[in-house]
Amino acid sequence: CAFSELAERAISGNARHTALLVSGDVGFFSAAGKLRERLLPYGGVTLVPGLSSMQYMCAKCGISYENLCFKSLHGRAGNILGAVSYHAATFALTGGENNAQAVCLMDAGLGALSVHLGENLGAENERIVHGTAAEIAQLSCSDLAVLLLENPHAANKNEPIRDEMLTRGKVPMTK
Repeated sequence: CAFSELAERAISGNARHTALLVSGDVGFFSAAGKLRERLLPYGGVTLVPGLSSMQYMCAKCGISYENLCFKSLHGRAGNILGAVSYHAATFALTGGENNAQAVCLMDAGLGALSVHLGENLGAENERIVHGTAAEIAQLSCSDLAVLLLENPHAANKNEPIRDEMLTRGKVPMTK
């Protein structure tokens, strides 16, 4: 049934115990939190995490997620330019208007970045593609996909901007 109906069906079933299955890690941009809130007034709720798309994709690509930046654009407005600019590796869930092609940072001049695209992870029709952001942006892919972007030249977010780092003419910026 539709996600919006899950809690109501569980409540109306009048069963002593009910199990609802939601794929992935219940603590990683999951619908499980909303289900839990809705069902708690009716009794105890136990969440059992599964393997997240982030864990699966990182394992498939041989990339550690210890220092990964996590972003979700699935059903959300926003972009990942800041995350990719300041992190050596960024994992992004995509979907809707923010599909994989739309978020590949071509407008920001980052087409040479290494990108890993994952679709239908764990399914029979799984597809994992490795290429540059420019190459990935040209691919046709499903609405729900994950991206793992690597930026070896990420800026140090803890370093202050110094005057000598800016390009300007001979005229002072302030008096």
